[in-house]
Amino acid sequence: MALAMKVISQVEAQRKILEEAVSTALELASGKSDGAEVAVSKTTGISVSTRYGEVENVEFNSDGALGITVYHQNRKGSASSTDLSPQAIARTVQAALDIARYTSPDPCAGVADKELLAFDAPDLDLFHPAEVSPDEAIELAARAEQAALQADIPTHYQYRRRQF
Repeated sequence: MALAMKVISQVEAQRKILEEAVSTALELASGKSDGAEVAVSKTTGISVSTRYGEVENVEFNSDGALGITVYHQNRKGSASSTDLSPQAIARTVQAALDIARYTSPDPCAGVADKELLAFDAPDLDLFHPAEVSPDEAIELAARAEQAALQADIPTHYQYRRRQF
């Protein structure tokens, strides 16, 4: 339970960083475009692989990304970055604006009218942090591999990797 609370606290801190990144991107695009859409993502986890019961690889990951689409004079440009620093966001917004200058006009391109947007999305209850230690992840990967090796399937279909 303590690990779950720690994860939730980390998620809340990351959420603030992501919200600031979105605000920065929209602010930078606002004076130079007719509209913009921003999407951000953040994933954290562990990936473990075993080979014949031995640990082959353990990777911890913490990845984030920001993508922006700008609309200017019925033209659309998109760019993305895994660097969420203000300088990188500024470069990403500028890249999207530069791309938009060279795309063909599309009278249907643009951000949807505000009254068509959904602002009260239901909570889909999708966040369920797993309390899996590296040792437990290794054990799970080894058990999954053992089950695959014992199954009557072709070798190239055997699954050795577990991600949490």
